[in-house]
Amino acid sequence: MQSSSPAKRLYALLHNGLAVTLFICPLSQSNGFRPAWNHKQPNINQGRSILTTSPNPIDDPSFFVRQHYLGFLNREPDSSGLGFWTNEIASCAGDFQCTEVKRINVSAAFFLSIEFQQTGYLVERIYKAAYGNGSGTSTIGGTHQVPVPVVRITEFLPDTQTIGQGVVVNQPGWEIVLENNKQSFTSQFVQRSRFTTSYPAAMAPATFVDTLNTNAGNPLSQTQRNQLVNELSAGTRTRAQVLRAVAEDADLVDGEYNRAFVLMQYIGYLRRNPNDAPDSDYTGFDFWLTKLNSFTVPGDDPLVRAQRAEMVKAFIISSEYRQRFANANTSVIALSANPNPITGGPCGGCGQGSTDREAATDLTMQETAGVGGTVTSIAMELRENGTNALLASGSFDGDAVKFFAGTNRLQGNSSLVAHSIGVHYAQNLGGRSATLTYTVSLSDDLGNHVTQVLSVPVTT
Repeated sequence: MQSSSPAKRLYALLHNGLAVTLFICPLSQSNGFRPAWNHKQPNINQGRSILTTSPNPIDDPSFFVRQHYLGFLNREPDSSGLGFWTNEIASCAGDFQCTEVKRINVSAAFFLSIEFQQTGYLVERIYKAAYGNGSGTSTIGGTHQVPVPVVRITEFLPDTQTIGQGVVVNQPGWEIVLENNKQSFTSQFVQRSRFTTSYPAAMAPATFVDTLNTNAGNPLSQTQRNQLVNELSAGTRTRAQVLRAVAEDADLVDGEYNRAFVLMQYIGYLRRNPNDAPDSDYTGFDFWLTKLNSFTVPGDDPLVRAQRAEMVKAFIISSEYRQRFANANTSVIALSANPNPITGGPCGGCGQGSTDREAATDLTMQETAGVGGTVTSIAMELRENGTNALLASGSFDGDAVKFFAGTNRLQGNSSLVAHSIGVHYAQNLGGRSATLTYTVSLSDDLGNHVTQVLSVPVTT
């Protein structure tokens, strides 16, 4: 076991779990950067300000900081944190080089923060311990396969939000909330069908521990491995606790650090997987991981490492990142419903012999790539066609309903079953038809507020 990790060595001062110490140093003018989306592009934009003459809200310090809370911590900023990091950038008073460096360092601080390390980075390591590496294609030096993080954005975002729910570092009781979230999440994770298929209940404790350890890259010492096997065999540790012990091992935290750092450039900034369009493989991921590894020195400061590689800089000034916010004054969120008629079915859970029936449909989010948001409320009415008689109605506020960019997924409210919501009604329509109308209020991550009305036919 190593005595300490880069994450543990980093923090002397903290503000809401983010590293306060920022490095103000000139960036190399002789070395340009390679755009985040294409490692083959020539060195361009040397000495150019990351602020452009065309108006883009991402150039505003407050907007820039808020997007990092959304992108890395999957939550709205707390007022003190937003003010602190906004002022850190605004203190440059328009000085181009100062602003450039502080934007890069503030941006990197969100990955390095305690809050992300204990939520998003933990999720990435849990998937690695559970399922090992994925495999991707890179064309650097000829076409070949490279090991890549197995977690995908559609898994990473909701799982990170689950662990981070209600956690704001340095607020009273945050450690208790975080610990409870971790215990709840890992207990639920080991009950998922994918996990139970890979780890059947009859699997011997030694095989269970050894498989997790192998997937994670063998971070456990023999003593640690034997202790986990013995505790699992004796029932003093559960499968969830063993999984978490492997995922939180200091050697795995250190060993997976750079891969997770590169992965979060794509998820946090571009809101996509590394091999999603406009990429078609993991060549870009391979390029940035190789470059970050080349600037890594044992015991170094991860922020200095990222500065040397100019990785964060390349992503936040890339056209792909900036284009996400280029039309922020235009609503980008739209919901659509299944256009096929709904056949009202028995109301599951309404009680034996109940005559209640249920009408429901899937809502699908359509959005400009990279933008998510929150459903603030949904109201539903079922009315008979022709007479317009109200047969049933219902509503709930969606304060906990979060949809994530690129996932077409509503997530987070117990009133939802997958994407499906609906109302119960007390009689069979007897061949008559009705219409189920949804009134949905949305707020997207760019600050736009939208109300949409969707109507879906219902028959029985």
